[in-house]
Amino acid sequence: MTERNATSADIRVDVHDPSSLTTYQRDQLRARTCAAGCGSRQLTHDGGYAYVRSGTEGARLGYAVRVCHNCLPLEGSS
Repeated sequence: MTERNATSADIRVDVHDPSSLTTYQRDQLRARTCAAGCGSRQLTHDGGYAYVRSGTEGARLGYAVRVCHNCLPLEGSS
């Protein structure tokens, strides 16, 4: 597992512009790396959704993302 840094933030926190996504963020959206940003590729839990802007009317497109066993899903965590 790697440390979180500016390029590996939790993808679920904001609505992202699809034209400015980094390769790492694209991997998070495609459930290849942990959505919470730790860098793990051993994904064991559903992680909720991450969103990108879609169109000009404020619409957004949601991606079902995954998290590793060390990172909690956003919803339901206390």
